[in-house]
Amino acid sequence: MLYRFNRFTLDLTRGCLGVAGREIELRPKCFDVLRHLLENSNRLISKEELVAAAWPQVVVTDESLARCISDVRAAIADHNHSIIKTVPRRGYLFTADVTRHEPAGLRQQQSRSPEVIKEPPLAQDALRVDVLTDRPSIAVLSGPGATIANWKTPLPSRTTSPEGSWRCLRCT
Repeated sequence: MLYRFNRFTLDLTRGCLGVAGREIELRPKCFDVLRHLLENSNRLISKEELVAAAWPQVVVTDESLARCISDVRAAIADHNHSIIKTVPRRGYLFTADVTRHEPAGLRQQQSRSPEVIKEPPLAQDALRVDVLTDRPSIAVLSGPGATIANWKTPLPSRTTSPEGSWRCLRCT
């Protein structure tokens, strides 16, 4: 997903802010604040809503949010506060025109529901595998002989073998 405003592009897939073919350094929380502002452009966003979007279930000070807004303004060259307006004691308003672009490949990929591959029945001492292919995965293996023979196949979400069982934690 891409958000474009003025001459800037916020790329949610790559997690970066760009202008004129170069990336602009932005801390992860500042990226989250900018993303939330863009997703809600031309709508007054309260400080509480921005804090909840960037720091879920964490208590942060108003100074932390103000510093983050200041860093975002510096990154997008909003020195006169004309793009991100402060509404005293109420919140912030992103005023630039924002266009949302979704790459065709991503649109097609999101229209499908997650694909679950069921392996054919195996011998009783073989691994039983259910594979989820919609996201990258990390497998944590334990016990004797805990290996995956073919890394070119998607990692299983849960596997049971004579030595024990393991689960694959999905990255989001």
